[in-house]
Amino acid sequence: MKFTDALEFYGSRNKIAKALGCTRQNITRWQYDGIPLLQQYRLEEITRGKLKRVEPPIAKRSIKA
Repeated sequence: MKFTDALEFYGSRNKIAKALGCTRQNITRWQYDGIPLLQQYRLEEITRGKLKRVEPPIAKRSIKA
């Protein structure tokens, strides 16, 4: 999920922080770094699927003969 999705859903960084039990400073950092996958899972669970996590792409290995 994008930071803007979570912010739009909750309305403020403080409300996101309260829902997750972390600091507003952590939430502000996500605006630049993206929401960590673990926190995306938690937000998806808390919102009962209204916010959806985004799985990172799996790196492909090149097979050398």
